[in-house]
Amino acid sequence: MRHKKVITAIGAIAAVGFSLAGCSSNAPAASSGTVTVARLSGSDDKWKAIADKFHEVNPDLTVEYTIIPTDSYNQQMG
Repeated sequence: MRHKKVITAIGAIAAVGFSLAGCSSNAPAASSGTVTVARLSGSDDKWKAIADKFHEVNPDLTVEYTIIPTDSYNQQMG
């Protein structure tokens, strides 16, 4: 008898979960905004070029590129 109640409860929880999942929005994510990139590096030439290329392909997104020197990483990220 107890086993039957557990199975019924699990079934009810699953049914509620599936019905709530059906309520989710299928709208695409926004295609504009700001992307923040923090990079632990001593040099930014290569990564700056990558960020610039990303911005060319995604003009509606703004890339904020920050280089964090290795000697101050813990201070910056802490």
